[in-house]
Amino acid sequence: MTTPLIACLGAFQLPTHAALALVREALARAPRCTVLLSGAFRPRSPRYPFTWEERAGLLRQALDLQDRARIDFRPVREGWGDERLRSEMQAAVPGEQVVLLQPANAEPPPVPAGWRMERFDMPETQDADELIPRL
Repeated sequence: MTTPLIACLGAFQLPTHAALALVREALARAPRCTVLLSGAFRPRSPRYPFTWEERAGLLRQALDLQDRARIDFRPVREGWGDERLRSEMQAAVPGEQVVLLQPANAEPPPVPAGWRMERFDMPETQDADELIPRL
């Protein structure tokens, strides 16, 4: 049996403890993880101040060197309904055995056909939304 691909979906505007917990959980379950960066091609705004490449770089820098080598980033357009998002996700991570990993307390995103979603309980931290100071 082959190991499924693990994908994580999020905006990841700045690395937080919650974002790192999600990525680390994905890497604990599989040799590699693909992070789908939503809102990838939106113009800069107060809500989306960083490009998807900048967000990928910030999240990558917050990880240990060993984990950096095991993670891939893919841009995903957001908007125009669930079907469009599912299509974007499937195009970014093609494959028959893809697991979309989401925190148990997060609103479930649309899941592409053939994928399955796994939920996990986020570890207790002092403040999951606190920014990672290492940057």
